[in-house]
Amino acid sequence: MASKRITQEAAERAKPGIGKDGKPKDSILWDSGLKGFGLICRKNGVTKTWIMQRWVARKTARETIGHYPAMSASEARTKAEGSSAKMKKGFNPHDARAADPTLGVGFEKYLAVRVDIGESTKRLYRDNFDRYLGGFNAGGTTRTFTETPLFELAKNAGRAEEMFASVTREFGKGAANGAAQIVRAVYRHHAKYHDEWPRHPVRFKLHKLKPRKKVIPYDQYEQWARAVMTIENPVRRCGQLFILLSGMRVDATRKMRWEHIDWKRRTLLVPEPKGGELFEFTLPLSTQMVAILERLKVYRDAERAFGDNPQCKQWCFPSVDSESGHVIEFKEQRREALVNPHALRRTFMTRAADMVPKKHISFLVNHAIEEENVTDDYIVAEDAPLRESQQKISDYIIKMLAVPLEDTRPGPSPFARAKALLKSNGADGGRRRSGIGWCW
Repeated sequence: MASKRITQEAAERAKPGIGKDGKPKDSILWDSGLKGFGLICRKNGVTKTWIMQRWVARKTARETIGHYPAMSASEARTKAEGSSAKMKKGFNPHDARAADPTLGVGFEKYLAVRVDIGESTKRLYRDNFDRYLGGFNAGGTTRTFTETPLFELAKNAGRAEEMFASVTREFGKGAANGAAQIVRAVYRHHAKYHDEWPRHPVRFKLHKLKPRKKVIPYDQYEQWARAVMTIENPVRRCGQLFILLSGMRVDATRKMRWEHIDWKRRTLLVPEPKGGELFEFTLPLSTQMVAILERLKVYRDAERAFGDNPQCKQWCFPSVDSESGHVIEFKEQRREALVNPHALRRTFMTRAADMVPKKHISFLVNHAIEEENVTDDYIVAEDAPLRESQQKISDYIIKMLAVPLEDTRPGPSPFARAKALLKSNGADGGRRRSGIGWCW
């Protein structure tokens, strides 16, 4: 493209060139007054980038100054003059680029400043980052994706698209969307401090995913309950029912501690739900939920149930097989009648919508209130009406299960019988053959 003094009007009119094949190609409009100052018009016809290019130590050095129209022609010229002066003194922006953070380093710095998200969410991000991005190598490169500088990823955006296609093939569309969103978020965070950086490398459309709508159908509650009865571990059986009755997220459920239960008020404190400690809430417990927790106390106190591992005893849903001492996953994939834990949460909300106010559901499952405004900050979730709604939902679900929750046989309490069976039969003493309520 011929050189001319670049004015605001000239920048507005600048267009990409046409290649020999008749297709658009990148072109540069050079300024006739300031040597090396130019405007790249990308072949997409949308992106225009201000640059400064000079010889430095017998090598061509180019620095991105900014983008049009976010940066006007006069602003770009002033910045280019400063860049030119530095290059005359031997400054090479290519050498300075080597100090740019890699995707891996940038990711850790990004998580470090995100004080608004909880540690469990950060662990999930790290797991996804390591699993989907850790070992990927773009074609023609020796470095892994995470070892590549962020600026280089943006300059070679095709690598991000290669990664997206690779993760889609190996892990699925949802995983690919998640990986791309991590790259975009990390890059945008660091680009705020580098005006000269180009657009983020995720310049392609993400997959459109079909919303998940799996719930326990109205006519399959009893079938679900009987499938839960086949789970040998009594703690995992209790976990399935507790999630269905409470609508709690899996992460919050597995990290329930005995110290967070107020038996007198019948409430459960959830100190670090999704979003972190800023979203701490107190959940009212229905009589059925209290019964499950009382049964779990029996398993906690029975030494043979979980050995003598003291780390297990702080958790409501303990597991001797996990390093943390609590259950890690509630999925029971080998039983067709069961649904995943998030579908149990979805079932809770779906059935609750038929019988209690929608705002009560939002409070119970710790969701943001729709169309939330400053007035909602003054609304306090009071215990009495929420407890009434919680109890109504639990009564309905237990009725739909069509299987007794409690052991109504005469004689010693079911808890005493459960403890005796645990001592005589070990951790498996709560299986169906004991005759103690279906959940126990």
